[in-house]
Amino acid sequence: MKKYLLTVCLLLSLCGLSTLLPAQQTQLSGELLNCEIDSLRLYEIDGGMLRPLAAAPLNPQAGTYTFSFALEALPLGFYLLGADDPRNSRLMILGETTTELKLTGQCNSLSQLKLWNSSLNTDYATVMQLAESQQQQFSQLVNQYRLAQRQGSDTGEILTAMARLDAAKVALLDSLKTANPFIAKTLALRTYLGYQSQPELAKIYSSEAEYFAKAYFRFVDFSDPAYNHIPDIHQAFRTYTYTLTRLGLSSQSQLQYIQDILAQIPAGSKAHKMALLGATAGLKGNNDDAYVQLAQAFIDQYGGEQGTVAAQLHQDVQSLRAQLVGGQAPEIHLPTPEGDSLRLSDLRGKVVLIDFWASWCGPCRRENPHVVRLYNKYKDKGFEILGVSLDRNKQSWVKAIEKDGLSWKHVSDLKYWQSEAARTYGVNAIPHTVLVDAEGKIIGKKLRGQALENKLAEIFGQ
Repeated sequence: MKKYLLTVCLLLSLCGLSTLLPAQQTQLSGELLNCEIDSLRLYEIDGGMLRPLAAAPLNPQAGTYTFSFALEALPLGFYLLGADDPRNSRLMILGETTTELKLTGQCNSLSQLKLWNSSLNTDYATVMQLAESQQQQFSQLVNQYRLAQRQGSDTGEILTAMARLDAAKVALLDSLKTANPFIAKTLALRTYLGYQSQPELAKIYSSEAEYFAKAYFRFVDFSDPAYNHIPDIHQAFRTYTYTLTRLGLSSQSQLQYIQDILAQIPAGSKAHKMALLGATAGLKGNNDDAYVQLAQAFIDQYGGEQGTVAAQLHQDVQSLRAQLVGGQAPEIHLPTPEGDSLRLSDLRGKVVLIDFWASWCGPCRRENPHVVRLYNKYKDKGFEILGVSLDRNKQSWVKAIEKDGLSWKHVSDLKYWQSEAARTYGVNAIPHTVLVDAEGKIIGKKLRGQALENKLAEIFGQ
């Protein structure tokens, strides 16, 4: 452990650093090549928007282009240097005690610009590299632990390695809290300790899922205003919420855990906007109910000032609400194999299973015999199926219908993943099913196998 800490100190020059405070002025200049733009702008990240702070013209001089910013009273934080295309930009920490910073590189690759005279940015890059290495080690150890458990092997050495890695993470974070508090606050967003190597946690948390949900941000003080200038909070919440959707927790439990953590961040702050957006990004396509609620919360709180972002969220919310259980099923109006057209609403009065499938989809074809059996069992009781194919070739589609004995209704526009109905229903993988009641309201989604059989038995009886 002492050897590890010494290495960290040498790499980061942390042992002799003092706390970094915002400077009164930051001079940012540069020499660039291959410029087809006439100016650069410095942006502050505010939620999902980029707020321009300053602009500087690019001056051609003997084959190079120079620029210079004089930035007064810039709070310590991350800022973006770019032009019209935000994808071509350089994220950097500014507002440090070093007042004269220089950038060199090419205009067509601003993200790769070399930043000189900035120990803070150099230290940050080194710390993030170490953090990434630790995360890779952690993932490997967790996978080894789970494999050993399945095989009934001894896990003692793995748990010892996990404990050492956890101690190294904490030691690095603690050293930074004194030597470089700003980087420490950024690193805290990524510092997560293993559950398996801490047996005492079983007395505090009912499961590993609950531990993750409640302790993922255990080292972060969200009341600290520094997080208003740390956009990494967006990615941290995106990772957190995405992982929550993979832990077997109910939709409502996921939402409650996320809301509890968001409540720790001052409402209206830049940090809150970034965290809320990150949370919605992690939920999208993984927990539609929670996504709709958090996206609507962002619209309600920040729609006026975050117009472009809020407009996109509003469009998503409107589409998803029509797909949520309890909502009215969106209309489907597509051609049949015979060349006629059929609407979903034509089947009103029956319980309809909308079955998104394709002739080329192996899991769909393997599921078909089970669906055929259920259709034959309940079709005389008011059950219907509308097969919506994502095929591209009509012959393949019709041949699969005949071969699998799919005697229900079928439609397709033969547009593959660009199928109008699939896009309307947010289908990104097949098989995908939506169950609609006699009034056209959605009463179930993604029902397959035994889950579908149980639902139909609940509706029609055995």
